[in-house]
Amino acid sequence: GLGDVYKTQECYYQMESFDKLEELVDQIPDNSDILIELGERFQSVGMCDSAVKAFQKARDIKKAIDCCVLLNQWNLAVDLAERNNFAQIEGLLTVYANKLLEKKKKLECVELYRRANRNTEAAKLLSQIADDLVSKDANPVLIKKLFVMAALEAVSYTHLTLPTIYSVQISVVAVSLKKK
Repeated sequence: GLGDVYKTQECYYQMESFDKLEELVDQIPDNSDILIELGERFQSVGMCDSAVKAFQKARDIKKAIDCCVLLNQWNLAVDLAERNNFAQIEGLLTVYANKLLEKKKKLECVELYRRANRNTEAAKLLSQIADDLVSKDANPVLIKKLFVMAALEAVSYTHLTLPTIYSVQISVVAVSLKKK
């Protein structure tokens, strides 16, 4: 029964046998309190994916998202929030975007905004990146691509085929910027 599962997970945890704990998650019935405890144990040792899996199986999406934020797995946090219509997604997006911008990761921030369908913010950021490159006398072709991408982003919500073309373009630009 569940008493045995509880004792088993306690043993595995004491022995630091995390692979066995991960296997145990699949054997525990959905919505069980033991899943929450397992999730917290995984979280305490930095095993975000395993913790999220346990919290999701326990049907506690908020705990799963909080775990991602705590362990700095922002992409996963935003993804979970979007997939589960989590009400606080806007706050999460803002916090994550600010963290990316603090680390000078503007292209990653553009990708985040695109995934969240925040086209205006993505377009503004692309224009900023292009403006920064103008002041540094960078390759004019690269600058032109960035301005074109910003314009495409500004209107992309009206076209269903643009995101595919645009994803390829942003990869090319990211590679070009890293070579600098």
